[in-house]
Amino acid sequence: MPRRKLPPNMTKQAYRTKAGYARTYYYFQYRRGRKQVKLPLGTDYTEALKGYHEHAQKCLGGRDPAAGLATFEAWTEHCLKLTRNKKSWERDWRSCKHLNRYFAKFAIREAAKRSRAMEYRLIREEEGAKPSTVNREMACYRHYLNIAAGDGLIDAIPLVPMASEKSYARRRVVTPEECKRLLDCAPRYLQRYLVCLWETAMRPDEPIRLIWSKVDLEMGLIRLGASDTKEGESKAVPISENLYQVFLELKAEQQRIPNLAGRVFTRKGQPIKSVKGVWENTRKRAKVEDVWLHDFRHTAITRMEAEGVPPGAIMATTGHKTFRMHQRYTHFSEEQILAAYGLASKNEIRKKRDGSPVNQS
Repeated sequence: MPRRKLPPNMTKQAYRTKAGYARTYYYFQYRRGRKQVKLPLGTDYTEALKGYHEHAQKCLGGRDPAAGLATFEAWTEHCLKLTRNKKSWERDWRSCKHLNRYFAKFAIREAAKRSRAMEYRLIREEEGAKPSTVNREMACYRHYLNIAAGDGLIDAIPLVPMASEKSYARRRVVTPEECKRLLDCAPRYLQRYLVCLWETAMRPDEPIRLIWSKVDLEMGLIRLGASDTKEGESKAVPISENLYQVFLELKAEQQRIPNLAGRVFTRKGQPIKSVKGVWENTRKRAKVEDVWLHDFRHTAITRMEAEGVPPGAIMATTGHKTFRMHQRYTHFSEEQILAAYGLASKNEIRKKRDGSPVNQS
């Protein structure tokens, strides 16, 4: 990590606590007449930088000598604290780890140059990062610079063209045979979670955060509020027979083991925080390659469409606002296309009749 460069008029002093821990205290220092004034800013650099700008406006006649001179790394730390309630905070945090590998040593004004952004994109593409990944990182970069522009630290944010993601659109669906192998290799708590994904087309994080007050077993619906969904709108998800049996099993289990958090999907009475590790182990044991948890959403939407559920009803369940987005999640197999036209059975008859998929007569 590069050594942090302090902005003008900011000083620091290292000291040790009574317990022997090393600490650093930051100060705002300026001259008032013949007198040198030293104002304390605290031990946290991000908070000290915030107080620094306030003192600069008050004590230096509105002139902020550090405008645009704060490092990009310090600014991302500050922005991550401001946006800690954002739903995509974890993704932004991962993006900042990559961004700071390149931008950390630069002042905000320097990091906001278009040439720097273009160089960063080139470096990430040479490292093998997918265009969609780099696009998310550049979106985070522009978002944080937009906050800096609003605070007057920079004049404008660079216009960085985003790479097309059409050729990288994921079209993977989980076949019934693959799902069976996964369920056979998974522990019971993961089996119940996968059944929910298979039956409902919910996003991978939605069942983990699901609470019993959202589940209406009498009506056969899961009612998710606006705060529970990525799109920020409420939606109703129907409960299939298989999922209904899973909910009954969880109810019976949680009567024996107290569930203080009110979560639906639990493991030994404790809320499931993440399934990433156990999912990877299960996928390897089942020998199912290149399958993501989000692929279950593609699979469920494709199956609903093949079963004749109206697209409008599917979109109301999944939360997709446009038919174009809905189409990105439907991936019919050749067998499903034949079945839709009523040709699958005829094809099978031809194969049995002359041993060839093509009628020679």
